[in-house]
Amino acid sequence: MISQPAARRGTHMLPPKPLSVRLVGLLAFLVLMAMLLGSAGCASEDVETAPAFSLADANGQQVTLDQLLRENRAVVLVFYRGFF
Repeated sequence: MISQPAARRGTHMLPPKPLSVRLVGLLAFLVLMAMLLGSAGCASEDVETAPAFSLADANGQQVTLDQLLRENRAVVLVFYRGFF
């Protein structure tokens, strides 16, 4: 007796996912886990504020750390290598 295809027997088989879809899912999972595990040790009671300083912004205007902290909750400094 010849067996019927799976779809005719009532079982629905999904086609296998391409390797790229599985890799993207695995990568997203690993990034999420790294973020969750990495942030667990960030909260500390002995947080220090950076010393007061002033720098020129992209328009050449002087900006102080105190001024930025009054206007915002946090300040992130990004140092670029080289000149633009």
